[in-house]
Amino acid sequence: MNQYNTPTSYYKDQLSVMEKATNQSTDKILTLWQHILLVSSGIDGVLISLHGESPSHLYIRVVFFLSVVLLSAGVSCSAIVLYDLSMLPERVRQKFCKEFENAIQEDRRLKQVTVGYRKRTVFFQKCAYWCFGLSLLSLLIYSFLREFPEILYMVK
Repeated sequence: MNQYNTPTSYYKDQLSVMEKATNQSTDKILTLWQHILLVSSGIDGVLISLHGESPSHLYIRVVFFLSVVLLSAGVSCSAIVLYDLSMLPERVRQKFCKEFENAIQEDRRLKQVTVGYRKRTVFFQKCAYWCFGLSLLSLLIYSFLREFPEILYMVK
């Protein structure tokens, strides 16, 4: 005798709602990282190409170099994150195929297949955030030192 009052069809309907919301969420996150990569790589290219060969103090050049390196590292990290996010549907497909084969061999119903973010994806997301933040900070310091080079003489 069935003790449950809720029909199985209800859960199937709710599962399709969850699947739709998950797909929309993944698409939004993927679009966000595409825009982050596009903007940051554009800014990186502009910074590298527009930096003049003005004879400035070593400190100022080091800060600029650090800014470009941090921004480039952020671009690289966001490219890795974007790749990992774009591969999520493929990972789900592969896991589903494996589950499908196992279910056929064991003569049972399919289990639910879920795939989360890799540890690498989460690590590079955090690295990208830190690199972009530190790059912005070092660009602000660079701008300040470039406008007020006499500050360097006060420190000595």
